[in-house]
Amino acid sequence: MPGTPIAIAAPVAAALLAWAAAAPAQDAAEPNYNNPWAEGGYAPIPLPEVEGTVGWDTLRGVELVFDGPDMLPEYSAEVRALDGETIAMVGFMLPLDPSGARVLLSQYAPHCPFCMTAGPESFVELECEEPIALGLDPIVVEGRFEAIDGAWNGYYYRMTDTVLVRRLEG
Repeated sequence: MPGTPIAIAAPVAAALLAWAAAAPAQDAAEPNYNNPWAEGGYAPIPLPEVEGTVGWDTLRGVELVFDGPDMLPEYSAEVRALDGETIAMVGFMLPLDPSGARVLLSQYAPHCPFCMTAGPESFVELECEEPIALGLDPIVVEGRFEAIDGAWNGYYYRMTDTVLVRRLEG
């Protein structure tokens, strides 16, 4: 019957399949630079290495494990050793409130206002002593590091009593 969802969807699906079949094949190993967000096409801005800071590779020492019906983060010994310590980190800012008192520190520069740039191991929630003015260049911050257990809210890590050490000019 004309006008039913199937009658409408079938020609659309057929047209999409024909378009996909006619598109030139691309080697899976070759990045698609025509679409900067396609797999392999987005090249993140590299963070400079800053002496005395904890690197993001360290924070990858976490995996989610089942605890009954819940999934909770399980941290490596290297991450556990940082828990409760005052550390410095370098990253990009993603504001969580307009005041600048709550910020996400990110391993990657933001590239889309609707997308998170990576998984939760690439973010640290900052609770700042003084608000940090928004900027696009990387920053170095210092604060008390916490690996979040139990009431997991989507972030694995938090720094409290955080202060801005300096901005890094891009």
